[in-house]
Amino acid sequence: MCTNVPNLISATCTSTGMTITVDETCRPEFYPWIDFKDATFVDGDVNTVEMPASPGSTCVADGTGTDWKYQFLFTQCNFDAAMLNDTHPDTQGITWYTYSAYLNYDSPIATAHFVGIGNIKQLDQESVKNYKINCDFG
Repeated sequence: MCTNVPNLISATCTSTGMTITVDETCRPEFYPWIDFKDATFVDGDVNTVEMPASPGSTCVADGTGTDWKYQFLFTQCNFDAAMLNDTHPDTQGITWYTYSAYLNYDSPIATAHFVGIGNIKQLDQESVKNYKINCDFG
């Protein structure tokens, strides 16, 4: 039993991709309404908030293991090149390249059960970032 509302997701990154994992320890207690199987997806474009008609297989949740996971390369799911954040270097003068992934919770409204059509957002869009070092030794 969980005593505090947990962070729903965690992320690990490599230089080529990212894995986003849903925390299954407390998810059933705090977020039981989220349909990870059919209504969530990852996209590299902040403006894509409705699930594409044919999302790539790595852009949707994989529930074959013990946790829901999204495992994708930065060449998939509408990702562009990493953006250089050179406005805030750290104390050593290091600036960072950033890949931003957006986890979306998009569920169609079944017209048989509700009046109207459209989609319902189960949660607000989550932004997940991967930072890569850019060193200037000049």
